[in-house]
Amino acid sequence: LKGADPADDLLGMDGMDETTAKFLAISNIKTMEDLAEAATDELLEIEGLNIDQERAESLIMTARRPWFLEMGIDPDAEDESEEAVER
Repeated sequence: LKGADPADDLLGMDGMDETTAKFLAISNIKTMEDLAEAATDELLEIEGLNIDQERAESLIMTARRPWFLEMGIDPDAEDESEEAVER
């Protein structure tokens, strides 16, 4: 993983560890923005990364969180349609 240079925002992201960040950086995913723009399949195809689909999706959604907040959407709020179904 020599030469891997992930950005500080990627390294400090919730759920991220240094090894995963370095594997992503080697694959040209160096920032949270890069990760937010990535597809699950892209992460699953990174040789040596060894993550499952659920973890890949979780990392991508965490990276996308600032996008939702900028749009005024609280990604942690329960969906009202789900609440209606539960009633």
